[in-house]
Amino acid sequence: MPTSLMERIRNINWDDGEASYDHAASRAALLREHLRRTALWARAFNLDIAWPYFDLAGLIDPAVRADDKILAELRDCLGEEVGWPQVEATLIAAAHWHAFLDRTQIELPDLEDPYEPLLVMYERGGAFTMESDFIELNGETVPIRPLPDHASPQPVVALEPAALNALDEESTAVTEGTRPPHAEPVHPLVAKRHRMSSDWFYEFCAKYGVDDPDETNPERAAEYKAGLDAIYTQIRRE
Repeated sequence: MPTSLMERIRNINWDDGEASYDHAASRAALLREHLRRTALWARAFNLDIAWPYFDLAGLIDPAVRADDKILAELRDCLGEEVGWPQVEATLIAAAHWHAFLDRTQIELPDLEDPYEPLLVMYERGGAFTMESDFIELNGETVPIRPLPDHASPQPVVALEPAALNALDEESTAVTEGTRPPHAEPVHPLVAKRHRMSSDWFYEFCAKYGVDDPDETNPERAAEYKAGLDAIYTQIRRE
Protein backbone atom coordinates (compact mmCIF):
# COMPACT_ATOMS: atom_id res chain seq x y z
CA MET A 1 0.00 0.00 0.00
CA PRO A 2 1.50 3.34 -0.91
CA THR A 3 2.50 5.45 2.07
CA SER A 4 0.26 8.22 0.76
CA LEU A 5 -2.87 6.19 1.52
CA MET A 6 -1.88 5.70 5.16
CA GLU A 7 -0.98 9.37 5.40
CA ARG A 8 -4.36 10.35 4.00
CA ILE A 9 -6.16 8.17 6.53
CA ARG A 10 -4.11 9.55 9.41
CA ASN A 11 -4.87 13.12 8.31
CA ILE A 12 -8.64 12.62 8.35
CA ASN A 13 -10.42 14.55 11.11
CA TRP A 14 -12.97 12.00 12.26
CA ASP A 15 -14.52 14.34 14.83
CA ASP A 16 -15.27 17.39 12.65
CA GLY A 17 -19.04 17.51 12.98
CA GLU A 18 -19.21 20.92 11.31
CA ALA A 19 -17.42 19.69 8.18
CA SER A 20 -19.60 16.58 7.97
CA TYR A 21 -22.72 18.77 8.07
CA ASP A 22 -21.37 21.44 5.68
CA HIS A 23 -20.29 18.78 3.16
CA ALA A 24 -23.26 16.44 3.64
CA ALA A 25 -24.47 16.79 0.05
CA SER A 26 -21.10 16.11 -1.56
CA ARG A 27 -20.38 13.28 0.89
CA ALA A 28 -23.65 11.58 -0.04
CA ALA A 29 -22.81 11.95 -3.73
CA LEU A 30 -19.31 10.57 -3.14
CA LEU A 31 -20.73 7.57 -1.31
CA ARG A 32 -23.09 6.87 -4.20
CA GLU A 33 -20.18 7.19 -6.62
CA HIS A 34 -18.20 4.68 -4.53
CA LEU A 35 -21.16 2.30 -4.64
CA ARG A 36 -21.54 2.81 -8.39
CA ARG A 37 -17.89 2.02 -9.11
CA THR A 38 -17.91 -0.94 -6.73
CA ALA A 39 -21.00 -2.34 -8.42
CA LEU A 40 -19.32 -2.13 -11.84
CA TRP A 41 -16.25 -4.00 -10.57
CA ALA A 42 -18.48 -6.64 -8.96
CA ARG A 43 -20.39 -7.07 -12.21
CA ALA A 44 -17.17 -7.34 -14.23
CA PHE A 45 -16.06 -10.31 -12.11
CA ASN A 46 -19.53 -11.75 -11.46
CA LEU A 47 -19.28 -11.19 -7.71
CA ASP A 48 -22.20 -11.36 -5.29
CA ILE A 49 -21.24 -9.02 -2.45
CA ALA A 50 -22.96 -7.05 0.30
CA TRP A 51 -21.61 -3.59 1.11
CA PRO A 52 -19.76 -2.57 3.28
CA TYR A 53 -18.50 -5.84 4.81
CA PHE A 54 -16.58 -7.30 1.91
CA ASP A 55 -13.05 -7.28 0.46
CA LEU A 56 -13.31 -6.60 -3.27
CA ALA A 57 -9.63 -7.24 -3.99
CA GLY A 58 -9.66 -10.48 -2.01
CA LEU A 59 -12.60 -11.76 -4.02
CA ILE A 60 -10.85 -11.01 -7.32
CA ASP A 61 -7.32 -12.14 -6.39
CA PRO A 62 -7.05 -13.62 -2.87
CA ALA A 63 -3.32 -14.28 -3.34
CA VAL A 64 -2.51 -10.55 -3.12
CA ARG A 65 -2.85 -9.02 0.33
CA ALA A 66 -1.75 -5.82 2.04
CA ASP A 67 1.21 -6.17 4.40
CA ASP A 68 0.28 -7.37 7.90
CA LYS A 69 2.26 -4.55 9.49
CA ILE A 70 0.34 -1.97 7.50
CA LEU A 71 -2.98 -3.56 8.41
CA ALA A 72 -2.07 -3.59 12.11
CA GLU A 73 -1.10 0.08 11.94
CA LEU A 74 -4.33 0.91 10.17
CA ARG A 75 -6.47 -0.99 12.69
CA ASP A 76 -4.71 0.74 15.58
CA CYS A 77 -5.35 4.14 13.99
CA LEU A 78 -9.02 3.41 13.29
CA GLY A 79 -9.59 1.84 16.69
CA GLU A 80 -8.38 5.00 18.38
CA GLU A 81 -10.00 7.53 16.06
CA VAL A 82 -13.19 5.96 14.71
CA GLY A 83 -14.52 2.85 16.39
CA TRP A 84 -17.18 2.11 13.76
CA PRO A 85 -16.65 -1.43 12.39
CA GLN A 86 -18.20 -0.62 9.00
CA VAL A 87 -15.71 2.21 8.49
CA GLU A 88 -12.79 -0.04 9.43
CA ALA A 89 -14.09 -2.68 6.99
CA THR A 90 -14.08 -0.24 4.08
CA LEU A 91 -10.58 1.09 4.80
CA ILE A 92 -9.05 -2.34 5.35
CA ALA A 93 -10.57 -3.25 1.98
CA ALA A 94 -9.06 -0.09 0.48
CA ALA A 95 -5.62 -1.10 1.80
CA HIS A 96 -5.94 -4.53 0.17
CA TRP A 97 -7.14 -2.83 -3.03
CA HIS A 98 -4.00 -0.69 -3.28
CA ALA A 99 -1.80 -3.77 -2.82
CA PHE A 100 -3.92 -5.62 -5.40
CA LEU A 101 -3.47 -2.89 -8.01
CA ASP A 102 0.29 -2.93 -7.47
CA ARG A 103 0.86 -6.69 -7.61
CA THR A 104 -1.96 -8.63 -9.24
CA GLN A 105 -1.24 -10.52 -12.45
CA ILE A 106 -4.90 -10.64 -13.42
CA GLU A 107 -5.94 -8.64 -16.45
CA LEU A 108 -8.20 -5.87 -15.20
CA PRO A 109 -11.05 -4.04 -16.91
CA ASP A 110 -10.84 -0.34 -17.66
CA LEU A 111 -12.82 0.79 -14.62
CA GLU A 112 -12.26 3.60 -12.12
CA ASP A 113 -10.82 3.14 -8.61
CA PRO A 114 -13.81 2.22 -6.43
CA TYR A 115 -12.23 3.43 -3.19
CA GLU A 116 -11.11 6.93 -4.18
CA PRO A 117 -14.61 8.46 -3.80
CA LEU A 118 -14.89 6.85 -0.37
CA LEU A 119 -11.55 8.28 0.78
CA VAL A 120 -12.54 11.74 -0.44
CA MET A 121 -15.84 11.36 1.41
CA TYR A 122 -14.00 10.60 4.64
CA GLU A 123 -11.67 13.54 4.06
CA ARG A 124 -14.67 15.88 3.75
CA GLY A 125 -16.20 15.07 7.11
CA GLY A 126 -15.30 11.74 8.64
CA ALA A 127 -17.31 8.57 9.12
CA PHE A 128 -20.83 7.41 8.34
CA THR A 129 -23.27 5.38 10.40
CA MET A 130 -25.74 2.73 9.25
CA GLU A 131 -29.36 2.17 10.14
CA SER A 132 -31.60 -0.68 9.05
CA ASP A 133 -32.42 0.78 5.64
CA PHE A 134 -30.20 3.81 5.09
CA ILE A 135 -26.70 5.22 5.56
CA GLU A 136 -26.53 8.40 7.65
CA LEU A 137 -24.12 11.21 6.79
CA ASN A 138 -25.08 13.89 9.34
CA GLY A 139 -27.63 15.72 7.25
CA GLU A 140 -28.02 13.44 4.24
CA THR A 141 -28.97 9.80 3.89
CA VAL A 142 -28.31 7.20 1.23
CA PRO A 143 -30.82 4.32 0.99
CA ILE A 144 -29.38 0.84 1.39
CA ARG A 145 -30.14 -1.05 -1.82
CA PRO A 146 -28.73 -4.18 -3.47
CA LEU A 147 -25.32 -3.31 -4.90
CA PRO A 148 -26.27 -4.19 -8.52
CA ASP A 149 -28.83 -1.38 -8.40
CA HIS A 150 -25.93 1.10 -8.33
CA ALA A 151 -24.26 -0.25 -11.50
CA SER A 152 -24.73 2.75 -13.76
CA PRO A 153 -22.28 3.85 -16.48
CA GLN A 154 -23.06 7.49 -15.62
CA PRO A 155 -20.89 9.00 -12.84
CA VAL A 156 -22.74 10.44 -9.88
CA VAL A 157 -20.30 13.30 -9.26
CA ALA A 158 -16.85 14.50 -10.29
CA LEU A 159 -14.23 14.19 -7.57
CA GLU A 160 -12.60 17.58 -8.14
CA PRO A 161 -12.95 19.93 -5.13
CA ALA A 162 -14.60 22.65 -7.22
CA ALA A 163 -17.43 20.33 -8.28
CA LEU A 164 -17.92 19.02 -4.76
CA ASN A 165 -17.89 22.49 -3.22
CA ALA A 166 -20.43 23.70 -5.76
CA LEU A 167 -22.73 20.82 -4.83
CA ASP A 168 -22.48 21.73 -1.13
CA GLU A 169 -23.08 25.41 -1.83
CA GLU A 170 -26.22 24.62 -3.79
CA SER A 171 -27.44 22.35 -1.01
CA THR A 172 -26.79 25.10 1.56
CA ALA A 173 -28.76 27.55 -0.58
CA VAL A 174 -31.69 25.13 -0.59
CA THR A 175 -31.54 24.68 3.18
CA GLU A 176 -31.33 28.41 3.86
CA GLY A 177 -34.23 29.24 1.56
CA THR A 178 -32.16 30.84 -1.20
CA ARG A 179 -32.56 27.99 -3.65
CA PRO A 180 -31.50 28.81 -7.21
CA PRO A 181 -34.48 29.01 -9.63
CA HIS A 182 -33.32 25.96 -11.61
CA ALA A 183 -33.14 23.65 -8.60
CA GLU A 184 -35.83 21.15 -7.67
CA PRO A 185 -37.84 22.03 -4.53
CA VAL A 186 -36.96 20.25 -1.33
CA HIS A 187 -39.67 17.97 0.02
CA PRO A 188 -41.07 19.37 3.29
CA LEU A 189 -40.40 16.08 5.08
CA VAL A 190 -36.73 16.19 4.05
CA ALA A 191 -36.40 19.69 5.48
CA LYS A 192 -38.24 18.60 8.63
CA ARG A 193 -35.95 15.58 9.04
CA HIS A 194 -32.86 17.77 8.73
CA ARG A 195 -34.22 20.26 11.25
CA MET A 196 -35.23 17.61 13.79
CA SER A 197 -31.90 15.77 13.46
CA SER A 198 -29.98 19.01 13.94
CA ASP A 199 -32.08 19.96 16.97
CA TRP A 200 -31.52 16.53 18.52
CA PHE A 201 -27.77 16.75 17.89
CA TYR A 202 -27.45 20.06 19.72
CA GLU A 203 -29.85 19.03 22.50
CA PHE A 204 -27.87 15.83 23.12
CA CYS A 205 -24.49 17.58 23.09
CA ALA A 206 -25.73 20.26 25.49
CA LYS A 207 -27.20 17.63 27.81
CA TYR A 208 -23.86 15.82 28.20
CA GLY A 209 -21.48 18.76 27.69
CA VAL A 210 -19.80 17.39 24.57
CA ASP A 211 -19.13 18.71 21.06
CA ASP A 212 -20.09 15.45 19.35
CA PRO A 213 -22.05 12.34 20.37
CA ASP A 214 -18.99 10.20 19.58
CA GLU A 215 -17.29 11.72 22.64
CA THR A 216 -19.72 10.00 25.02
CA ASN A 217 -19.72 6.45 26.37
CA PRO A 218 -21.44 3.55 24.54
CA GLU A 219 -24.63 3.83 26.60
CA ARG A 220 -25.06 7.51 25.75
CA ALA A 221 -24.09 6.92 22.12
CA ALA A 222 -26.88 4.34 21.99
CA GLU A 223 -29.25 6.97 23.40
CA TYR A 224 -28.27 9.37 20.60
CA LYS A 225 -28.73 6.68 17.96
CA ALA A 226 -32.14 5.80 19.43
CA GLY A 227 -33.15 9.45 19.15
CA LEU A 228 -32.17 9.55 15.47
CA ASP A 229 -34.00 6.28 14.86
CA ALA A 230 -37.14 7.77 16.41
CA ILE A 231 -36.89 10.83 14.17
CA TYR A 232 -36.53 8.77 11.01
CA THR A 233 -39.37 6.46 12.05
CA GLN A 234 -41.62 9.47 12.59
CA ILE A 235 -40.71 10.96 9.20
CA ARG A 236 -41.32 7.67 7.41
CA ARG A 237 -44.76 7.39 9.02
CA GLU A 238 -45.65 10.89 7.89
